[in-house]
Amino acid sequence: MKIKPINVKFLSLFLCIFALSISCKPKIAIKVNNREEIFVDVNIVPTESAKKIIRSFSKISSDESIFEGKEENIEKFSMDNGVKITKFKNTSSLEVSLSMQFPSTNLTPSIFSVNKKEGSLKFSLDRDKLKVFVENMKDEDKAYLELLMAPSLQGTDTSEREYASLIASAYGNKVANELLSSYIDLVFEMPTTIKTVNTQPNIKYEIKGKKAFINIPITKVLLMNEPILITVNYK
Repeated sequence: MKIKPINVKFLSLFLCIFALSISCKPKIAIKVNNREEIFVDVNIVPTESAKKIIRSFSKISSDESIFEGKEENIEKFSMDNGVKITKFKNTSSLEVSLSMQFPSTNLTPSIFSVNKKEGSLKFSLDRDKLKVFVENMKDEDKAYLELLMAPSLQGTDTSEREYASLIASAYGNKVANELLSSYIDLVFEMPTTIKTVNTQPNIKYEIKGKKAFINIPITKVLLMNEPILITVNYK
């Protein structure tokens, strides 16, 4: 499967920001409707330190966007794998907002899957799936991922302490410390009241009616020493 450029560029920036100590959290909302369709909204606002490092690396000026040097505002874009981009916007300040609709089947690699009979949604992410995304990137897009120096993309097992030391040597202790305390906010909204949530590895969560709030440490994505699996049961 060949991923469209818009998806590739979004993922590239998304992963780069993970590595650049986001004190303001990336926020991702996942909603399943009564027809088992999956809708995802992503909002990313990088800190000034993150912007500075990205711009320095990519050699762009302060009034340009990382995406082809211009702002983008796209609506209703369909990809070959069945994923629909209902809204995509990035600004010259490197802020990104993205709305997508995923089919519940025929996704390769599968990130989301819905079991209508059991009433459950599974979100899964591992190194193989990250590898597929990276392999479909253009060379110039892959260059941004070098900012990460992420073991999950390099196929190596590294401790959190070792990775923090690596980031500190490249970007300074402030960036490394912020990275260790950064989280991705996930909000799952189901068509009916959520019964249980299961996470692997163990990740903190809170259930409030039809919604489940989960905070994933960014280092778990960057290290990926074990796959991330979240199952939300709503029947």
